[in-house]
Amino acid sequence: MMSRSLPPACALACLTLWPSVAIAQEPIAPARTPHRTTITIAPLMLLKLTSDSADGSSVTVGPIVELLGERAITPNVSAAIMAGVGTAESTPPKGSSLDTGTAKIWEAGAQGRYYVLGDFEHGMNLGVEGRYLGVTQSATDGVQTVSASAGGFGFGPFIGYKVAMNVGFTFDATLGAMHVDVKAEGSSSTGKTATASDSKWLPTLRLNVGWSF
Repeated sequence: MMSRSLPPACALACLTLWPSVAIAQEPIAPARTPHRTTITIAPLMLLKLTSDSADGSSVTVGPIVELLGERAITPNVSAAIMAGVGTAESTPPKGSSLDTGTAKIWEAGAQGRYYVLGDFEHGMNLGVEGRYLGVTQSATDGVQTVSASAGGFGFGPFIGYKVAMNVGFTFDATLGAMHVDVKAEGSSSTGKTATASDSKWLPTLRLNVGWSF
């Protein structure tokens, strides 16, 4: 009787121990190292955008290379800096003797973010941003040279969402509003000068892609 009950008992013992043996044989996955730094670029700013006026003049802005680097202070708080350089071209009105002018564009700014949902690697954030933008341009008609420069500082809030995948690829989007103060100055080689200033609220949108590590 004992010999007949031994095989079922052995089978039951094997079935009972098998999950534990299988689990013990599975390799232990290494712990994931959290990302602490994100570097992204704004692809849409690499495009050229042209605005035409009724008098035949036009302005083409771009490409502009803008990079943003973000560093985690805590899992829910981060600070970021940004910098960008680019060009723009202005075509004078029809009948003007001025040549097409090329402008140099540069910008620099900083952000502070708080991730209200999720964390630095995947979540929704609220933040504030300050940014300075500068533009210089010159053109000539063969007799005189006209030079112009403009600078503006903006500050405002935004809401954003970021996803950093395990491999590092990152998508970062923000939408907000910014109050901008702009001042422009122009002068010619003949001694003429002009100034202008403006202050307004503008919407901001950033769709960045990059890498986290």
